[in-house]
Order: sequence, then structure tokens, then C-alpha cells
Amino acid sequence: YQITTGALVGSDTLSGGLTRVSGENVGTYAISSSLTNTNYSIIYIGADITISAKPITVTGDDHIKVYGDPDPEFTYQLTSGTLESGDTFTGLLTREVTAFSEFPNTYIITQGTLTAGSNYNLTYKHGGIRIIPAAVVSTTQVVTNVTTAGAVLNGTIYEGGDYTNIFFEYGLASDLTGATSTAGSPSLIQPGSGTTPVSLTLTSL
Repeated sequence: YQITTGALVGSDTLSGGLTRVSGENVGTYAISSSLTNTNYSIIYIGADITISAKPITVTGDDHIKVYGDPDPEFTYQLTSGTLESGDTFTGLLTREVTAFSEFPNTYIITQGTLTAGSNYNLTYKHGGIRIIPAAVVSTTQVVTNVTTAGAVLNGTIYEGGDYTNIFFEYGLASDLTGATSTAGSPSLIQPGSGTTPVSLTLTSL
């Protein structure tokens, strides 16, 4: 504190001190005075102490899942700052949900309801979840009407949406230019050009 009007005489002192309203949560607390000296009329002009939110940073972890599997539990790390003794996080991270958010792609994991409470100013750095295609490996699929004589191709078959998407590891890419797919499991791949339909055996890896 400061003596802002008047002055103490000689070696006179003030006894007592300043105290504040108890509390450690974010807010403003009044500071009161017990300063005294019987030789002085003390006028105390009050003051406050303000406790602001403690800054912390949480970073979401990256995850990978296979198409069709449930989402994993989204985890995170406290990457800046610390929680005070007894304080904990509550709530859960979530991810963006759209009409297409279950298809193979990478999606942002958002803060969701995760919080450390009103005593913290939480900055969230998002993670991501990558959904990878689910490989079908149980049977050999036969696709007809491919216009390459004697063609046999090993590839990978993935399930996705209303169609079975076939990703070729090598060969025949030019033969399937302009091709169309029909619904089913597996889809039929109809080539967009060519003259001599033959059978193509596509073996899942």
C-alpha cells in the first residue's frame, strides 16, 4: 500500500495489514485493511485483486481407423501449461460430422465438450482422424466384359458406400478409361472403349 495523503511522524509505524476476501477461482476479490495507529485517523481507500483464467494448450492426437469400424476414443495431450492440484479435464473430443464423414478421408477432431473449467483459458489444437478403405480379402471376385484379351489382374477390392471400389495395382488403367460401375458387391466394371469382351479375374490381396 501507499500513504497518499499525510505522513507518519518520526519513527511512527502502522500495525496490522491488508487482507482479501478468500477464494482462488477466477474473479475479483476486495482487499480490506486492518492498518491502525491510535495517533492517526486512517482513511483506507479500498482496492481489488483480480484472478484471471490460467492459459493452457491441449493438442488432439491423430488417429487412423478402417472404414466401417467405430471411432476410437479421441485422446489428447496437455502441451502447454499445467493444471493446479485437484483440477481435471472433463468432456470429450469429437469430430466433424457430415453426410460424407464416414467415407475414406481425413477429418478434423474438434474440441467438443472438453474443458478444464472456467479457471482455465484453454487453447485447443486439433488432431485428425484418417479413415482408410476396408480391404475385402475373403473371396476372389470375377469381373466380366473387360476388353483386353486374356487379361488377368491382381488388385485390391475395397468396400465403400453403395459401390465396391476397385483400385488396380498395375495394368489396364487405359483400358478402363470412361468405365462405369453398377451397384452390387462386387460392382461390375464396364469399359468405356474396346472391341473384344473377355473375362478378367480380379483377385483380392
